[in-house]
Amino acid sequence: MSEQISELTSQEQERLAELGRQLQGHLSTLTPAWERTLDDLLAAEAQEARKGLRQEAVAAAYALIWTLAEGRSDEALAEGDKYGAAMATRGLSHAILSEWLAALRQSLLNVLSQVYADDPHLDQFIVALSKFFALYMLRATENFSRRQQLLLLEQQQALRQAYEEAQRRVVELEVLNEVGQSLSSTMDLDDLLELIYQQTSRLMDTTNFYIALYQRETDEVSFPLAVEGGQRVRWQSRRAGQGLTEYLLRTGKALLIQGDLDNRLDALGVARIGATAASWLGVPIMAGGEALGAIALQSYTDSNAYDEGHLRILSTIASQAAVALENARLYQEAQRRVAQLGALQEVGLKLAATTDLAAVLDAVAEAALGLLQANDVLIFLYDAARQSFTLGTGLRDTGERGLFAPMPRENGLTATVARSGQLLAIEDVSTHPLYADRPAPERDLESIVGVPLLHSGQVLGVLNVSYHTHHRFAPDELRLLQTLADQAAVAVGNALLFQKMQAIMQELQETAATQSELLNLVQELSTPVVPILPGVLLVPLVGSIDSERGRQILERLLQEVERRGARIVLVDITGVPVVDTAVAQMLLQAVQATQLLGGEAVLVGIRPEVAQTLVGLGVDLSGMTTRSDLQGGVAYALRQIGRQRPGSARGGTWTGSPPRG
Repeated sequence: MSEQISELTSQEQERLAELGRQLQGHLSTLTPAWERTLDDLLAAEAQEARKGLRQEAVAAAYALIWTLAEGRSDEALAEGDKYGAAMATRGLSHAILSEWLAALRQSLLNVLSQVYADDPHLDQFIVALSKFFALYMLRATENFSRRQQLLLLEQQQALRQAYEEAQRRVVELEVLNEVGQSLSSTMDLDDLLELIYQQTSRLMDTTNFYIALYQRETDEVSFPLAVEGGQRVRWQSRRAGQGLTEYLLRTGKALLIQGDLDNRLDALGVARIGATAASWLGVPIMAGGEALGAIALQSYTDSNAYDEGHLRILSTIASQAAVALENARLYQEAQRRVAQLGALQEVGLKLAATTDLAAVLDAVAEAALGLLQANDVLIFLYDAARQSFTLGTGLRDTGERGLFAPMPRENGLTATVARSGQLLAIEDVSTHPLYADRPAPERDLESIVGVPLLHSGQVLGVLNVSYHTHHRFAPDELRLLQTLADQAAVAVGNALLFQKMQAIMQELQETAATQSELLNLVQELSTPVVPILPGVLLVPLVGSIDSERGRQILERLLQEVERRGARIVLVDITGVPVVDTAVAQMLLQAVQATQLLGGEAVLVGIRPEVAQTLVGLGVDLSGMTTRSDLQGGVAYALRQIGRQRPGSARGGTWTGSPPRG
């Protein structure tokens, strides 16, 4: 138990537990009062914010009462800590928090005073609650203040970082201004490199000259501009090795070699690449402590072609060029990012416009193939319950569609990603244990990345992007792929949900049709109209008859009379247990309606008690034909039909013998 709770005696804590149990029974009256108080306090807040703050406040009050009722006073105080911190995070003011806690305390005291009004220990309950609530309010407000201070410090730190970042950019802009019009006039990398070459040529011999750029993510060195013997040449990019260029990139130091190049290379541990020069001068292009590239000149004939003065000048040029190169790179990166974001937005619009699963998967595959310049893209759907995969789609950069590799193996990359829910990138599958025994269809695979389609905590599938040549995955590529996978997961989840809803709707429609058929059957069974002779219909009524069933019986009777041209209708009420006013009214309506259609209704099955009831109800049966039982009704119908001339009955002429029984 906390140190603050120890300020309460064991008896006081017991009284708090008893009070908490009493308060539980008053939550139905306390809650509306709390909500009205909170609405008044939070009137200045936006509607959504007010609703959220009110819900959190009421939830905190509930938690307080329940923990007290369970005798956990220390946890009740901890609830105050959590509530105070939550309100600071939500941006609630200290004054409103204090007013709310005071109102909460008063509401609890009011209930206490009512419940224990006749209890001689009322004052002790009040003291116990007051002492506890003072601690609760102290904990809540102190934690509120601490959280506010932390949030303020975080905001100040963010502002400071933003200010420092702005200052750094200002310095960079000032340096760009110092570089001069020649280097600040373009953001195109090729134009910028050309300007560096031209500027250097005005100050020293650039008969043999090159600019190297270093790509840290892929550890590659490229040579976008190279001159040999005064002529432009093209050099292939290479993986960073142990040459002089790599020495500059690795050490970040300028290097001047005047004669005896071979011995200097041995002393520096540098490999020989190309012809041996008489003198060599090179400086790194550094920005932010990192090497962006290097500028180098060499002479094959003059060991004194370059000196310390040239070294200082070239270092100054490299320093001036560093900012321009960095900004050019940033500009190109920004353009690339804009293009990627545009592509992501476009695929997002496509995904939002359809709930067709196949269309969703095809759109994701096409986007992944284009954005990452990959060779193959495969999307597998994953059933977590069965731990099984199905092919969603496959797309190759040649336009081929289908499955280019075997279905996921139990211990392969796809299954590993599905189980872990984590992105996995393999730059060299030949050395990775997951591909130790890769099958023949995967022999052309060199690099691969798998990313889960994670939606609401569930892996719906895995997106695989692969290359047939070695590929080093840059962090921004993986971030881009993750963003695409997140978009895809939502769309796939929606498409799967749509499919499920369609299946449910189909099932509901089929169920509704079945229910409709059953309902019609039940209605027919509850309102039977049976033809027993040509022109004679029997309506056997069984069970209780309410107004709705009476209406159905009347409608069905009239339909059958009209459809069959019935002359006599025998309405048998033998099976009706109770004949009340409503039943009598329905019977009279049946008789009258049948007469209007040219028929005659005969009421049969009148038991003595039914006759007595009808007389007691004052029902006028003077215009109605009645018989005591069905046999008498059938006999009456036969006589009536027999009186008709051949062919005169609407329902046909009866020529046979009357039925026996």
